Amino acid sequence: MLIAVLFSFAVMAITLALYAHLHERQRLIMTDQATHAAELAAIETQLTKASGEIVAKIAALADALAAAGGTTPEVDAAVADLKAVAQALDDLNPDPV
Repeated sequence: MLIAVLFSFAVMAITLALYAHLHERQRLIMTDQATHAAELAAIETQLTKASGEIVAKIAALADALAAAGGTTPEVDAAVADLKAVAQALDDLNPDPV
């Protein structure tokens, strides 16, 4: 009988130790997840800002070229290529519905 009680206590002690270990691992995982989520949000904010700046610069360039008039087909193609690249960047982050 005493052996059964001691065995039960040993099993409970091991279970509690395992639970404590698992709880600590879960806390670390959740902390890491929160840190990564914050880092990703900061990168998204930075990329969104950069995307807006790039699109604005391309629009300003296109407006300046149009105001100057008489652009060559090569210049028109270069502006079209820049707009396509800007659109591809914009497409990486779908607009909310």
